[in-house]
This record gives sequence, C-alpha cells and structure tokens, in this order.
Amino acid sequence: MQQQLESSEQQVSELSQSLNAAVEENKSLNLKLSEVSNEIQLAQDTIQQLMAEISQSKADLGDKEKEFVTLKELHEVHGNQSSAKIKELEAQVTSLELELEQLRTTNRDMELQIENKASEAKQLEGVNIGLQSQISELEMMSRE
Repeated sequence: MQQQLESSEQQVSELSQSLNAAVEENKSLNLKLSEVSNEIQLAQDTIQQLMAEISQSKADLGDKEKEFVTLKELHEVHGNQSSAKIKELEAQVTSLELELEQLRTTNRDMELQIENKASEAKQLEGVNIGLQSQISELEMMSRE
C-alpha cells in the first residue's frame, strides 16, 4: 500500500509537472497566437491601404488617359488646321506669283509702248520741224 501511495504520489507529481508544462506551453501558444493575430491585422491594414492606393492609381490613370485623348484630339485638330492654313497660304503664294508675272509682262509691254511712243514723238518732232520750216518758207514767199 505504501508502495501504491508512493506510486500514486509519483504519478500526481508527474501529472502536476505535465500540467505545469502544458500551462506554460498554452501561455506560449497564446502569446504566439496574439503575435500572429497582430501580424494578420497589420497585413490586412497594409492590404487595405494598398487596395486604396490601387483604386486611386486607377482613377488617376483614367484621368490621365482622358487628358491624353483630349490632347491627342486637340493636336490632330491643330495639325489639320495647320495643314489647311499651309495649303491656303501655298495657294495665295501661287496666285501672287501668277499676278507678279502678269504685272511684269504688263510692265514690259508698257515699257515697249513708251519706247514706241518716244520714237514716234521724235519722228513727229522731226516732221513738225520740217513743217515749220515749210511754213516759214511759205510765209517768206507770200511776203515777197
């Protein structure tokens, strides 16, 4: 019986140690669980923050895409307007070149006319001098 009592006490002591070890292990596991829960919460907060940043980035990207499309369309409009203006100016240059050539031709024609008129005037001057000379002779003859 004594042996049985000692054996029982030995079992109680072993069970007590096992219980203490289990309690310590339980505390350790609870501490680890708390740490892991904190890490999970931090990870969830980080995920939420990143999701918010992704949403903002998507919104910013959409705004930038709209701005790009608007600027591209504006660039195309300006390009078309510039092309039209260039064609218009080229047509004006061509028209002015034709007008200049016509004016040069007219100027040459007028210079020729002036030369012809000057030559004609010299001839008429010679004829006039001849006629005045004849008139003078006739007047002298008529006085005699």
